[in-house]
Amino acid sequence: MVKISKLVFVSLVLVLLLPSAISQAEDLENDCIYYFYGQECSDCASLDSLLFGLEREYPHLQIERYEVYHHFQNFELLQAYYDAYTIEKKSRSIPVLFMQGSYLVGSKSISSLLEERIKDNSDPSCPSLSPDTAVVGLLGEGESPNVLSTLTFSLVTGDALRTMFAPGMLALVLLLIAILSATKVKEEIIKNTTYYVSGVFLAYLLFGLGLLSFFYNSQLHYFFYKFVGIAAVLFGLAGVQSFFTAWEIVMPRDLQNYVRQALGFILSPVGVFVVGLVGGMFTLAGVGNSFYLLRDLFIGDFMRGIVLPLMLYYSAVTLLLFVGVAALFHLLRSMLEHAIETQEGSSDVKRERWRKHYQRVLTFCVRGTLFVVGLALVFV
Repeated sequence: MVKISKLVFVSLVLVLLLPSAISQAEDLENDCIYYFYGQECSDCASLDSLLFGLEREYPHLQIERYEVYHHFQNFELLQAYYDAYTIEKKSRSIPVLFMQGSYLVGSKSISSLLEERIKDNSDPSCPSLSPDTAVVGLLGEGESPNVLSTLTFSLVTGDALRTMFAPGMLALVLLLIAILSATKVKEEIIKNTTYYVSGVFLAYLLFGLGLLSFFYNSQLHYFFYKFVGIAAVLFGLAGVQSFFTAWEIVMPRDLQNYVRQALGFILSPVGVFVVGLVGGMFTLAGVGNSFYLLRDLFIGDFMRGIVLPLMLYYSAVTLLLFVGVAALFHLLRSMLEHAIETQEGSSDVKRERWRKHYQRVLTFCVRGTLFVVGLALVFV
């Protein structure tokens, strides 16, 4: 009877202590894992919750994360591990993780086998570039570790087209329309557009080369297009009202001279270029993800011979809207002049009257456009 009691007591003790021993054994899992991923990699994002959950379950687990799309050094390190673990080039993809003597490639392989591999692994050392033992692993489907292969022509073009109609870009279009509407000579429209677009293009180029980081600020972008939108609404409203009623703003002579000088500078080649440059700086926060990724790659000295032409192409596509607006404006001016010239048999007085009428119609259309687009920017 005494022996049975002792046996029962020992069994109870074992039952009570076994879960604690198992828990302590799990807590002591201290494997070292190198995990390589890309910020824009959709398969990689699906593993975030799994990895954080394993770190909570095994507090001593070491998971070193290496982002390879925006950090060229991490990309080079990944290539070194691919070579060390003799993974064929056609099978190299992300997400991928390395442990001492083993690897898992692809989100499905990692999500289904990682925890089991952690429990079975008895070597807590970090993965080496010169493994001493035979390497085993599982290859799965993933995304390319080379970020440039993900930046397809259609992706860059689509991103640039979306940027073309971003609020900041529309604000720049309103500024260009205001400048062109104040341009008296038709031949100057193309020149002023060239100066303006050159300024905007330079702002984007300098940003792509790693400069002007201060202007990559969403608040500056927001306040810029809101300010331009409000100014366009007021300016457009005044122009629309002047079409129906004869009125003008009366200013002191000194103020008139100051405004005339300011407009003279703004409409000069240097002034138009500066407006485009400064305006472009305030819209840098509106660039697409692909352009910002190209910027990171250029700063990281990653295949600049390929990255720079892609940045130039992105900027050129984005600025096509300005070219279209200038071409439309030039066409309207040509149509206006042609309409005046076709008034055969009219006296000079009548021709001048027709010229003023067509000019008022053109001004009404321009101011109406400023009002509508400006209103959209205010409430966007």
